[in-house]
Amino acid sequence: RVIEYVRVPSEARAAYACAHFADCWTKLSAWSWVEYEQLAYLDADMLPLANMDELLDVDVPAGVPLLAVPECACRQRVMRAHCPYAAAVPTVPASGAPSRLPRPPFKTGLL
Repeated sequence: RVIEYVRVPSEARAAYACAHFADCWTKLSAWSWVEYEQLAYLDADMLPLANMDELLDVDVPAGVPLLAVPECACRQRVMRAHCPYAAAVPTVPASGAPSRLPRPPFKTGLL
């Protein structure tokens, strides 16, 4: 299937910490693929090192719209100087996600 690139208006690109973050919206087109019961999505920068068939064998609980791997907060704790959003985001506590979030953050590179 050919996936159409989702273009973000140039004025909106300026709001991102890094301009290339605006290119991440195209992955959301997977939500329009209603002909499938289940999808496994991997970002292009992920490197599968083993068979991934088991990703499609996971039982998804009723009412759960998606499963994802947890967001790793260690980048902010260990390499905060390299995080483009460091100035805009408070330091992540050592225990994990800030308590003000309704759900813990998750990676969108593996859904």
